[in-house]
Amino acid sequence: MLYKARNLEELDQVAKLISSKFKKPAIVFLKGNLGVGKTAFVKSFCKNHQISERTVKSPTFSLINIYKKDHIQINHLDLYRLTKSDLYIEEELKEIALKPNAISFIEWGERMDNVEKFKNVANLYKITITNNQDNIRNITFQEL
Repeated sequence: MLYKARNLEELDQVAKLISSKFKKPAIVFLKGNLGVGKTAFVKSFCKNHQISERTVKSPTFSLINIYKKDHIQINHLDLYRLTKSDLYIEEELKEIALKPNAISFIEWGERMDNVEKFKNVANLYKITITNNQDNIRNITFQEL
């Protein structure tokens, strides 16, 4: 399904619409070029779940950021800086994704060898974000 967002307010609305489609536990692979808005999408998602968007930071250097509210745990991972030999993170992902109220967003998940191995752990989704020439974000949502 394709959504469009011209600004952050519309991104908040798109995140809310997509949020209703997730079955927990969920792993969401975020795909898009550097600076396209992957972390901005996670901020909007958190905002829709009463988690302050000011607390949501890119996990580029921390690798994993975890945000909790009574009814949900949002895990935000960024694999951009990792090499194949660093992908010990996959085991940690399995641990945090097993929580029944968890939604795990993974930026640069294509660096993992085989995402299908997570199908027996959680529901899998992919969100692809691109910008067109008018600087409108095109957000494609699909279940894997």
